[in-house]
Amino acid sequence: ISQRYIILSDYSCLPCREAIYQEIEDKSSQDVYIILALRNKAVLEDRFHETILEKRFYLN
Repeated sequence: ISQRYIILSDYSCLPCREAIYQEIEDKSSQDVYIILALRNKAVLEDRFHETILEKRFYLN
């Protein structure tokens, strides 16, 4: 299984962001997500704590 790296800006449109965030929460893939230009790092760290520990979600 190949692994994809998905880069997303926290400033992208709300429906786009939420679609990706929902995909992350579903844990249906082994993709790695990198979030750039953070607005509220603490909120994302709390929301995706487990995924961060799995090293599938990075905040930059």
